Order: sequence, then C-alpha cells, then structure tokens
Amino acid sequence: MIWTLAFLAIIVIHVRHVLESEGQRRYWHSGHVLMAFGMTFMFAPASLDHFNIPTGFWSLAFANGAIAVVLWMLVQTFAGRGAPKLENIIFAVEGQRQAAMVARKIARSLGGVPVTINSKNKPAYHAAGALVAGHGLGLVEAATQVLMKIGFSRRDAMRALLPLMRQMLDNFERLGPRESWTGPVSRGDFATVAKHTKALRSYPSEFNEAHAALALLASRVLSKNSAVASKQLKRALRKSTGGKS
Repeated sequence: MIWTLAFLAIIVIHVRHVLESEGQRRYWHSGHVLMAFGMTFMFAPASLDHFNIPTGFWSLAFANGAIAVVLWMLVQTFAGRGAPKLENIIFAVEGQRQAAMVARKIARSLGGVPVTINSKNKPAYHAAGALVAGHGLGLVEAATQVLMKIGFSRRDAMRALLPLMRQMLDNFERLGPRESWTGPVSRGDFATVAKHTKALRSYPSEFNEAHAALALLASRVLSKNSAVASKQLKRALRKSTGGKS
C-alpha cells in the first residue's frame, strides 16, 4: 500500500510537469506518468483494482513507459551529434526491482551491457563520466588554446593533440594505467613541471590551477608510492609558484 501511494504521488508530480512543460520534455514526463501508472497497479492491493485488469497489462504499460524514457534520453544525448554504436556499451541500471529488470532488457536489446549499481552510488557514477567526458573536453580545449596562443591554427593544434589522446587511450586499454603513464610527473622530473607551471602563468589562472590539480591527481592514482610522489610534487609546485601552491 505504501508503494502504491508513493507511485500515485509520482503520477501527480509528473502530470503537473506534463501540463507545464513543452516539446520533448512533455514526452519525457508523459513516459514517467505511464511508468508510474503501471507500477501503481502492479503494487496495488487487488481490492483497489475494481476493473480486474490483468497484472500483465500494467507490466506492459510500465515497460512501454520505460522504453519511452530511455529513447528520450538517447535522443537528448545524441541530438545533433554522431550517435555512437551501442554494442557493448555499459548501461548503469538502478532502481526498483521490476524497473531494473525492464531496463536491463532494454539495454540488452540495444546491444549494451547492463550493470546494476546502488541508487546511492548514482552521483559517483555520473561524476566518473563527467571526469572523462565533460571535464575531459574542457581539458582538450584548454590545451588547444595553449597551442593557439603560441601560433598554432586550431586545425594544427588538433592535429598535434588528437594523436596523443588516441595513443594514450589505446595504451590505457591494452597496457593498463601505470604502464601507459608518461610525462614529467611519471618520471619525477619536477624541473620540467616547474617550467610548465611558469609557461602557463601567461594564461588565465584556471590553466595553472588545472595543471597543478591534474598533476597531483595523476600522482595520487598512478604512482606506485602515491604518498611520497604527491609530497615531492607538492613541494615542487610550491617552489615553482613562489610558495603559492
């Protein structure tokens, strides 16, 4: 009964959003309404269902709602962009058991690999994706702007950086993280790190802050003795910034 009331509340919330929203978001909220209706009657005591509608009907309604929401999310993710192949792509699944079961079936039907996560870990899952996608894009653009400021065209800057990124990712996949790690921090070449820090002073402060943060992060997650390496790196960064780092 508690679950029935919870899903009824969800219906009310999304119906309000359906009435207030426009365009594709209306379809998204409509899908949630359909899902909630299905779940309401799947959990409702038989005494409340005066129409004697088979449970399978509500399961179907829920499944269709779930499919509508997933398709909307895919359209939003890839709208105006090249849609990647979904074969062997990880689909993180969390939520109520019946909902997760339908989501896993949808993922497999798209050629994906469903992986179940705890709901409380969903923000961490999204954060991991943001680190390599959203933040990774900012990192690439920052490096591109560094090269453009010293005379590269955008096209030539991309030609210089993209092969490095592709090789790094290929090595990461084939060899693992530590075997793929290159650069002055990996070698303990803190004199070169200091030169990089000095060179980035002519750029907005975020460039040097990101350079220091990423060097420390790499040292933390890639060094065999991360505590010692991080301590040495922090000392080098402080010296290169006049004690400000």
